[in-house]
Amino acid sequence: MEKNIEKFTETLIKSYNAFIEEYYDGKLNDSSSDKEDLTLDFLQSRWGDTDCKILGTTPKNAIGEFFPEEIDFDDIIYMYDSFAYDGVYDIPVAVCDLLFSAPEAAEEYILSIIDEMDLNINGDRIISDEDNKKLCLFIESIKISDRIAAEKVKDRLFRIFSECSAENYLINETVCDAMESCGFVKEMVGYIEKCSIIGEKEHYILQKLVKLSDTDDAIFKCLKSCLKKDCKNISMTVQIVSDCGDGRLIPLIRKIARNQLEAIFDAGKTPYDESQESQEFFLICNAVTRLGGSIEDLLTLE
Repeated sequence: MEKNIEKFTETLIKSYNAFIEEYYDGKLNDSSSDKEDLTLDFLQSRWGDTDCKILGTTPKNAIGEFFPEEIDFDDIIYMYDSFAYDGVYDIPVAVCDLLFSAPEAAEEYILSIIDEMDLNINGDRIISDEDNKKLCLFIESIKISDRIAAEKVKDRLFRIFSECSAENYLINETVCDAMESCGFVKEMVGYIEKCSIIGEKEHYILQKLVKLSDTDDAIFKCLKSCLKKDCKNISMTVQIVSDCGDGRLIPLIRKIARNQLEAIFDAGKTPYDESQESQEFFLICNAVTRLGGSIEDLLTLE
């Protein structure tokens, strides 16, 4: 009997979804502190080696038994695409490993998905089922772009980021995650350094860099320089940059708060009025206190 790739894939997806859901159902129903706290990324990797009731073995063994030595790559693509559409989380490592068992074909396929994506598709809006499938497949492919040679994927990631609307949160966030996982941190710093204006778009990269600033002083200097540039939303930029937790930012952020306060008084207002300017001022002050600085003298102009 000819093996049915559709039925087998459907069974694998049921197994994967049940594996993820059962773990979290167990977490919710078990209040003891002894329950192992696992990340989704770990579960995504662990699934392939875990015995599954539906399959009667581990998913890796089931995949090995199902496919012949010479695999039809179209069958692998079908499985990969199906997991992208119907899996409750990222495509499991076992399926990605299967895809890259034919590395050249896998690379060509993933790059074609990336190159052909319509960046106007925004998952935060109501979109068609067809566009949703395109978006799911694109997102999953971006997430495993670290399996592809850096020279082939770097320019693509930065092109997508440059061309994508700042409002397209899912694509921008995923692309920036991929930049980091692919090791393009130096290029991310370079991108920000070239920006004369810091807006919503640049915030995506800054949010990644703040997590790495304690490992590289060049990143800290890049973050600090952003606060001296033309910021479309200075309070938001301050909040993001100050998340690095480095107290060396306190004098500069205090200066920004002082300038904000002067602008409030110049407009005939006080920081205690209900206004956007006042909200921004106190957000900036909050960054100062989070970093260990004092704001008492900022609340009045001498």
